Amino acid sequence: MNTNALILYLDHLQPDEEMAVSYTIDPAFLDFNPKDEVQPSRPVVVEGTCSLVDDFVILNLLVKAFFSVHCAHCNEQFEYEVCIDHFAHQELLENIEQKKWNLSEIVREAIVLELPFFPQCGGKKCLHIDELRKYFHVQTQEKDEGNSSPFQSFFDTVQ
Repeated sequence: MNTNALILYLDHLQPDEEMAVSYTIDPAFLDFNPKDEVQPSRPVVVEGTCSLVDDFVILNLLVKAFFSVHCAHCNEQFEYEVCIDHFAHQELLENIEQKKWNLSEIVREAIVLELPFFPQCGGKKCLHIDELRKYFHVQTQEKDEGNSSPFQSFFDTVQ
């Protein structure tokens, strides 16, 4: 397992040529606090290509990361996979110092943006939602609709 930063050396990259990118890296570069509820659970996989077109370096990557999270409804802990099939990024070659490109921050940002705010153990629906439904308070139509709850959109998703 590569524990170094995600660094591409572009010294030998020729125009209109592709370079293979393949890393399996320790998730420590994601820089999560040990007290966070979301924790990386496996190494991060980064695969794809890097090419030089005109004055731009272009990345096309597949990124996979796994996290230990708690379901927003039942609080069960489960493993959540972040899979970015078609991650694309471009950078001006002149912005890359000494043709040594550190991708760590770019990849970290893409992964973190894919983490859900309210993960559910069944993917799009909690596996235990039917058991939990009896504990939800649902507004009736008789109540004044002008006084809707700020959490109404949340309750609408679980019904």
